[in-house]
Amino acid sequence: MKRKFLLFFICLLSVFKSLLFSQGGWKEAENANSYQYLYIGVGNFYNPRRTVYIRLGQEQFIFHTYDQYTPTMIFLRAEIRYDGENWQVICKNGRYVATPPVTPPWTQTGQYEMDLKIWDEAGNIKVHTFPVIVIPPANKRYVDDNGNSMLLWSSEENLLDFPFILVAGFDPDIFNSSDHEFYYFVGKELIDKIHSVGGDVLIYDYADGAIDIAENAQYVKNAVNYINSIKIGNTRIILGGVSMGGVVCRYALAEAEAQGNPLNVSHFVSLDSP
Repeated sequence: MKRKFLLFFICLLSVFKSLLFSQGGWKEAENANSYQYLYIGVGNFYNPRRTVYIRLGQEQFIFHTYDQYTPTMIFLRAEIRYDGENWQVICKNGRYVATPPVTPPWTQTGQYEMDLKIWDEAGNIKVHTFPVIVIPPANKRYVDDNGNSMLLWSSEENLLDFPFILVAGFDPDIFNSSDHEFYYFVGKELIDKIHSVGGDVLIYDYADGAIDIAENAQYVKNAVNYINSIKIGNTRIILGGVSMGGVVCRYALAEAEAQGNPLNVSHFVSLDSP
Protein backbone atom coordinates (compact mmCIF):
# COMPACT_ATOMS: atom_id res chain seq x y z
CA MET A 1 0.00 0.00 0.00
CA LYS A 2 2.77 2.42 0.92
CA ARG A 3 4.59 1.59 -2.33
CA LYS A 4 1.49 2.36 -4.43
CA PHE A 5 0.96 5.62 -2.57
CA LEU A 6 4.58 6.60 -3.12
CA LEU A 7 4.38 5.87 -6.86
CA PHE A 8 1.14 7.86 -7.08
CA PHE A 9 2.74 10.79 -5.24
CA ILE A 10 5.79 10.78 -7.55
CA CYS A 11 3.55 10.75 -10.64
CA LEU A 12 1.40 13.56 -9.22
CA LEU A 13 4.48 15.62 -8.40
CA SER A 14 5.85 15.11 -11.92
CA VAL A 15 2.59 16.26 -13.52
CA PHE A 16 2.36 19.27 -11.20
CA LYS A 17 5.95 20.25 -11.94
CA SER A 18 5.33 19.98 -15.68
CA LEU A 19 2.26 22.21 -15.45
CA LEU A 20 4.11 24.71 -13.29
CA PHE A 21 7.10 25.05 -15.58
CA SER A 22 5.02 25.07 -18.78
CA GLN A 23 4.12 28.64 -17.86
CA GLY A 24 7.71 29.76 -18.46
CA GLY A 25 6.60 32.59 -20.71
CA TRP A 26 9.03 32.35 -23.63
CA LYS A 27 8.86 35.29 -26.01
CA GLU A 28 10.93 37.13 -28.58
CA ALA A 29 12.84 40.04 -27.12
CA GLU A 30 12.32 43.46 -28.67
CA ASN A 31 15.81 43.23 -30.14
CA ALA A 32 18.91 41.07 -29.89
CA ASN A 33 20.84 43.65 -27.86
CA SER A 34 22.08 42.76 -24.39
CA TYR A 35 24.71 43.56 -21.77
CA GLN A 36 27.98 41.72 -21.22
CA TYR A 37 28.86 41.63 -17.50
CA LEU A 38 32.58 41.43 -16.73
CA TYR A 39 33.84 40.84 -13.21
CA ILE A 40 36.75 43.05 -12.06
CA GLY A 41 36.59 42.48 -8.31
CA VAL A 42 38.93 40.61 -6.00
CA GLY A 43 39.15 36.90 -5.26
CA ASN A 44 39.82 33.69 -7.12
CA PHE A 45 37.16 34.44 -9.72
CA TYR A 46 39.09 37.23 -11.40
CA ASN A 47 41.06 36.12 -14.46
CA PRO A 48 43.12 38.97 -15.94
CA ARG A 49 43.37 37.26 -19.34
CA ARG A 50 39.86 35.86 -19.68
CA THR A 51 38.73 36.01 -23.31
CA VAL A 52 35.51 37.92 -23.86
CA TYR A 53 33.14 36.96 -26.70
CA ILE A 54 30.63 39.51 -28.00
CA ARG A 55 28.21 39.87 -30.88
CA LEU A 56 28.98 42.62 -33.36
CA GLY A 57 26.93 45.73 -32.67
CA GLN A 58 24.58 44.04 -30.18
CA GLU A 59 26.27 44.20 -26.79
CA GLN A 60 27.54 46.71 -24.27
CA PHE A 61 30.00 46.04 -21.45
CA ILE A 62 29.27 46.58 -17.77
CA PHE A 63 32.30 46.07 -15.51
CA HIS A 64 31.36 45.17 -11.93
CA THR A 65 32.76 43.99 -8.60
CA TYR A 66 29.80 41.92 -7.37
CA ASP A 67 30.29 38.46 -5.90
CA GLN A 68 26.66 37.29 -6.02
CA TYR A 69 24.92 40.34 -4.52
CA THR A 70 27.83 41.71 -2.51
CA PRO A 71 30.47 44.04 -3.96
CA THR A 72 34.03 42.90 -3.24
CA MET A 73 35.54 46.35 -3.73
CA ILE A 74 34.72 49.97 -4.51
CA PHE A 75 36.53 51.99 -7.14
CA LEU A 76 36.68 55.76 -7.62
CA ARG A 77 37.51 56.09 -11.30
CA ALA A 78 37.61 53.91 -14.42
CA GLU A 79 39.16 54.38 -17.84
CA ILE A 80 39.14 52.16 -20.91
CA ARG A 81 41.14 51.81 -24.10
CA TYR A 82 40.83 49.58 -27.14
CA ASP A 83 43.74 47.96 -28.99
CA GLY A 84 46.33 50.15 -27.31
CA GLU A 85 44.74 53.46 -28.36
CA ASN A 86 44.10 56.44 -26.06
CA TRP A 87 42.49 56.02 -22.65
CA GLN A 88 38.85 57.15 -22.31
CA VAL A 89 37.21 58.04 -18.98
CA ILE A 90 34.14 55.93 -18.14
CA CYS A 91 33.40 57.27 -14.66
CA LYS A 92 35.17 59.50 -12.13
CA ASN A 93 34.79 61.40 -8.84
CA GLY A 94 32.49 58.86 -7.22
CA ARG A 95 32.27 55.53 -5.39
CA TYR A 96 31.39 52.74 -7.83
CA VAL A 97 30.73 49.00 -7.78
CA ALA A 98 29.87 48.93 -11.49
CA THR A 99 30.49 51.08 -14.52
CA PRO A 100 27.76 52.50 -16.74
CA PRO A 101 27.24 50.57 -20.00
CA VAL A 102 30.17 50.92 -22.41
CA THR A 103 29.72 50.56 -26.17
CA PRO A 104 32.69 48.85 -27.89
CA PRO A 105 33.97 50.55 -31.06
CA TRP A 106 34.57 47.58 -33.36
CA THR A 107 32.75 47.45 -36.70
CA GLN A 108 33.97 44.07 -37.94
CA THR A 109 34.24 40.56 -36.57
CA GLY A 110 37.71 39.51 -35.45
CA GLN A 111 40.08 39.45 -32.48
CA TYR A 112 40.86 42.56 -30.45
CA GLU A 113 42.08 43.67 -27.03
CA MET A 114 40.57 45.89 -24.37
CA ASP A 115 42.18 47.37 -21.24
CA LEU A 116 40.35 48.68 -18.19
CA LYS A 117 42.10 50.82 -15.58
CA ILE A 118 40.55 51.44 -12.17
CA TRP A 119 41.49 53.43 -9.07
CA ASP A 120 40.43 51.87 -5.74
CA GLU A 121 39.76 53.60 -2.42
CA ALA A 122 43.32 53.01 -1.19
CA GLY A 123 44.73 54.85 -4.19
CA ASN A 124 45.93 51.71 -5.98
CA ILE A 125 45.68 51.57 -9.75
CA LYS A 126 44.92 48.26 -11.43
CA VAL A 127 44.80 47.47 -15.14
CA HIS A 128 42.66 44.60 -16.44
CA THR A 129 43.34 43.29 -19.94
CA PHE A 130 40.65 41.40 -21.87
CA PRO A 131 41.25 39.64 -25.19
CA VAL A 132 38.02 40.16 -27.16
CA ILE A 133 36.57 38.04 -29.96
CA VAL A 134 33.76 39.64 -31.96
CA ILE A 135 31.37 37.21 -33.66
CA PRO A 136 28.52 37.88 -36.13
CA PRO A 137 25.32 39.40 -34.73
CA ALA A 138 22.39 37.14 -33.90
CA ASN A 139 19.13 37.41 -35.82
CA LYS A 140 16.87 37.19 -32.79
CA ARG A 141 16.92 36.75 -29.02
CA TYR A 142 14.32 34.81 -27.04
CA VAL A 143 13.86 35.00 -23.26
CA ASP A 144 11.61 33.41 -20.65
CA ASP A 145 10.25 34.64 -17.33
CA ASN A 146 12.99 32.81 -15.42
CA GLY A 147 16.01 34.43 -17.08
CA ASN A 148 16.84 31.64 -19.54
CA SER A 149 17.60 32.76 -23.07
CA MET A 150 18.23 31.62 -26.64
CA LEU A 151 19.98 33.38 -29.50
CA LEU A 152 19.13 32.57 -33.12
CA TRP A 153 21.59 32.57 -35.99
CA SER A 154 19.44 31.62 -39.00
CA SER A 155 20.62 30.47 -42.42
CA GLU A 156 18.30 33.04 -43.98
CA GLU A 157 17.64 36.39 -42.34
CA ASN A 158 14.91 36.19 -39.68
CA LEU A 159 13.61 32.86 -41.04
CA LEU A 160 13.15 29.93 -38.64
CA ASP A 161 12.10 26.78 -40.47
CA PHE A 162 14.80 24.19 -39.69
CA PRO A 163 15.74 24.65 -36.00
CA PHE A 164 18.75 23.10 -34.30
CA ILE A 165 18.72 23.93 -30.57
CA LEU A 166 22.06 23.58 -28.78
CA VAL A 167 21.89 23.55 -24.97
CA ALA A 168 24.94 24.79 -23.07
CA GLY A 169 26.90 22.75 -20.56
CA PHE A 170 27.54 23.30 -16.85
CA ASP A 171 28.24 26.93 -16.13
CA PRO A 172 29.50 27.70 -12.62
CA ASP A 173 30.86 31.09 -13.73
CA ILE A 174 28.38 33.72 -12.57
CA PHE A 175 30.87 36.58 -12.80
CA ASN A 176 31.09 36.93 -16.59
CA SER A 177 28.39 36.33 -19.18
CA SER A 178 29.18 35.24 -22.73
CA ASP A 179 28.04 31.65 -23.07
CA HIS A 180 26.00 32.05 -26.25
CA GLU A 181 28.89 33.79 -27.94
CA PHE A 182 31.48 31.32 -26.65
CA TYR A 183 29.57 28.33 -28.01
CA TYR A 184 29.10 30.09 -31.34
CA PHE A 185 32.84 30.72 -31.61
CA VAL A 186 34.02 27.22 -30.68
CA GLY A 187 31.28 25.63 -32.78
CA LYS A 188 31.55 27.90 -35.81
CA GLU A 189 32.66 25.11 -38.16
CA LEU A 190 29.61 23.02 -37.23
CA ILE A 191 27.31 26.04 -37.36
CA ASP A 192 28.55 26.92 -40.86
CA LYS A 193 27.78 23.37 -42.00
CA ILE A 194 24.29 23.54 -40.50
CA HIS A 195 23.70 26.86 -42.25
CA SER A 196 24.93 25.39 -45.55
CA VAL A 197 22.05 22.91 -45.55
CA GLY A 198 19.48 25.51 -44.54
CA GLY A 199 19.53 24.88 -40.79
CA ASP A 200 18.90 27.55 -38.15
CA VAL A 201 20.99 27.45 -34.97
CA LEU A 202 19.63 28.44 -31.57
CA ILE A 203 22.01 28.44 -28.62
CA TYR A 204 20.31 28.02 -25.25
CA ASP A 205 21.86 29.36 -22.05
CA TYR A 206 20.58 28.87 -18.50
CA ALA A 207 19.73 31.59 -16.06
CA ASP A 208 21.47 29.36 -13.53
CA GLY A 209 23.42 26.37 -14.80
CA ALA A 210 24.12 25.14 -11.27
CA ILE A 211 20.56 24.32 -10.22
CA ASP A 212 19.01 20.84 -10.30
CA ILE A 213 19.19 19.12 -13.70
CA ALA A 214 15.51 18.19 -13.45
CA GLU A 215 14.56 21.84 -13.02
CA ASN A 216 16.61 23.00 -15.99
CA ALA A 217 15.07 20.17 -18.02
CA GLN A 218 11.63 21.74 -17.49
CA TYR A 219 12.91 25.03 -18.90
CA VAL A 220 14.43 23.25 -21.90
CA LYS A 221 11.15 21.40 -22.57
CA ASN A 222 9.32 24.68 -22.53
CA ALA A 223 11.89 26.23 -24.89
CA VAL A 224 11.54 23.36 -27.37
CA ASN A 225 7.74 23.65 -27.30
CA TYR A 226 7.98 27.41 -27.81
CA ILE A 227 10.27 27.11 -30.85
CA ASN A 228 7.99 24.40 -32.21
CA SER A 229 5.05 26.83 -31.92
CA ILE A 230 6.73 29.68 -33.83
CA LYS A 231 8.78 27.88 -36.48
CA ILE A 232 7.63 27.82 -40.09
CA GLY A 233 6.69 24.52 -41.74
CA ASN A 234 6.61 20.94 -40.50
CA THR A 235 10.31 20.19 -40.06
CA ARG A 236 10.93 18.70 -36.65
CA ILE A 237 13.49 20.13 -34.25
CA ILE A 238 17.02 18.77 -33.79
CA LEU A 239 18.05 19.02 -30.14
CA GLY A 240 21.66 18.90 -28.97
CA GLY A 241 23.43 19.30 -25.66
CA VAL A 242 27.03 19.90 -24.68
CA SER A 243 28.38 18.13 -21.58
CA MET A 244 25.77 18.64 -18.84
CA GLY A 245 23.47 20.09 -21.50
CA GLY A 246 23.24 16.63 -23.05
CA VAL A 247 22.06 15.20 -19.72
CA VAL A 248 19.51 18.00 -19.35
CA CYS A 249 18.18 17.31 -22.86
CA ARG A 250 17.95 13.54 -22.26
CA TYR A 251 16.01 14.17 -19.07
CA ALA A 252 13.65 16.57 -20.88
CA LEU A 253 13.05 14.15 -23.76
CA ALA A 254 12.52 11.12 -21.52
CA GLU A 255 10.20 12.89 -19.10
CA ALA A 256 8.07 14.40 -21.88
CA GLU A 257 7.69 10.97 -23.47
CA ALA A 258 6.87 9.31 -20.16
CA GLN A 259 4.14 11.89 -19.57
CA GLY A 260 2.60 11.16 -22.97
CA ASN A 261 3.58 14.52 -24.48
CA PRO A 262 6.76 13.79 -26.47
CA LEU A 263 8.67 16.77 -27.77
CA ASN A 264 8.60 17.40 -31.50
CA VAL A 265 12.25 16.40 -31.88
CA SER A 266 13.53 14.27 -34.76
CA HIS A 267 17.14 13.81 -33.61
CA PHE A 268 19.05 14.19 -30.36
CA VAL A 269 22.78 14.96 -30.42
CA SER A 270 24.93 14.56 -27.31
CA LEU A 271 28.37 16.18 -27.28
CA ASP A 272 30.82 15.11 -24.55
CA SER A 273 27.99 14.25 -22.15
CA PRO A 274 28.33 11.67 -19.34
